[in-house]
Amino acid sequence: MVYADRFEGFAAVIAGTQMGIPTAHIEGGDVTQGGALDDSVRHAMTKLAHLHFTTNENAANRIRVMGEEPWRVHAVGFPAIDLIADGLYATPQELHDRFGIVADRPLVVFTQHSVSSRFEEAVAQVQPSLAALETIAREGVQVVVTYPNNDAGGRRIIDELEKFRARAVPNVQVHKSVGRYNYHGMLALAGRGAAGGACVGNSSSGVKETPAFGCPTVDVGSRQAGRLGTNNVIATAYDEREIVAAIRRCLTDAAFIAQCHTCENPYGTGDAGPKIAEVLARVPLDQKLLTKQMTIP
Repeated sequence: MVYADRFEGFAAVIAGTQMGIPTAHIEGGDVTQGGALDDSVRHAMTKLAHLHFTTNENAANRIRVMGEEPWRVHAVGFPAIDLIADGLYATPQELHDRFGIVADRPLVVFTQHSVSSRFEEAVAQVQPSLAALETIAREGVQVVVTYPNNDAGGRRIIDELEKFRARAVPNVQVHKSVGRYNYHGMLALAGRGAAGGACVGNSSSGVKETPAFGCPTVDVGSRQAGRLGTNNVIATAYDEREIVAAIRRCLTDAAFIAQCHTCENPYGTGDAGPKIAEVLARVPLDQKLLTKQMTIP
């Protein structure tokens, strides 16, 4: 079983299929048209895999249109939502004890990856975000910054984050990673905590996971363009003033905050794991599964 759109996982798909090992792919069929190379890797993984577990019906339809046999395709939802639905994330007290985060002040969680097809612009793209975060932090908002992934241009962003850390801006902390458990706890606090907050940057979690927490999101730049989302997301350009305005709206606009708290998550309600397990338990691991047919003439 392989996941999503990372080139690291692509190696496993190639190895498995070449060795005749039945391969299931989670999160195929999604689209991100903003310049990341994820779509190319994701769709290539789809054409190699034998079973497809998508996060939404739109993605499942795309896979069928790609010529995959319908019996192989199952819209199950996003597995990360299962952990959220089960409450498996850090409590406000745990976040206070580990990170010094307090529940009575707003919290902004920030991650910005490079756009890998334009990695030479990574520094210019992240600098407006960091300037906006400094403005917000100096107004008393708690800001947690995490490193980007290892896409081309990521190292350049990390260098900018380390310069930002060295300036010791009040209320800002920079981490290589806070871990899934703590990250989701932060989104929960930003979403439904008494003081509110926002998820800022261009991580896919800002689109796919924040609705489960009712958390307002500021999506910066093009990386997530085209991805299925809902109405808790404010899209901005790489512009400091626009980003500041969007964050302030997330913190103060009562109508928008209420909209975020009631938005419907298009990525499911938290039962993807059992659905995947049911399919895997009953599908015959035979030659029919291994022999793919193209449904489009």
